[in-house]
Amino acid sequence: ILLLTTIFSVFLQAETKTYKTTKQAMNEILSSFVDLLPYASNEMRFNDPQAEDFIKSRLLKLKTAFKNAKHLKKIKTPGFSPSFEVVTEHLDQTYDNFTMRSKSFARTRLKATAEMCISCHTQLPQGLSKTFSGLNSVSRNEFYNDYEYADYLFVTRRYTQAIRYYEREIKQRIAKNEALRAVHNSKNAHYLDFTIENSLRRILTIYTKVFFRPEKAL
Repeated sequence: ILLLTTIFSVFLQAETKTYKTTKQAMNEILSSFVDLLPYASNEMRFNDPQAEDFIKSRLLKLKTAFKNAKHLKKIKTPGFSPSFEVVTEHLDQTYDNFTMRSKSFARTRLKATAEMCISCHTQLPQGLSKTFSGLNSVSRNEFYNDYEYADYLFVTRRYTQAIRYYEREIKQRIAKNEALRAVHNSKNAHYLDFTIENSLRRILTIYTKVFFRPEKAL
């Protein structure tokens, strides 16, 4: 009974927490999201029973933080409110999918969350909170690959570094495909993934929507 009371108390605190500033809310949201990235990019880690409680707790923290931030003035502006509502509903459904054992669908939805975050973050002025406090110490070693780390850098608005890691990922994928073709002695052999395409899209987004230098993307 004591354990259940403690858990319920923690849950209520999470549900009723309010934020005084948008930056405070976004720091907590991003902290949870970054914790989930290594699992979202790796199906085996996401489905590992030993990771279930951790993933569930971070999904709960993430979706609750979004709900508790909806009152903030910046979030309520016409440019952000519709997107914020979509992401909030999306995370509610992601959490429900995970708890109802639809882990494959939950993982797909979690990966799509990065696209939503990036869409909103490219609307922010360059001079507004370029990075998020407390998260700049996260290193490359904490991520599964360069693409995953580049997405983290993108979301935290460290765009120049993000471009460098997206380019590294592209080069590595091309090298892997060339090695695969050599092994199979076939020009048609290649790995089925979308990181090259997505990396190119991200780089294009940074140069056109953030830096306003489309010529650099050519």
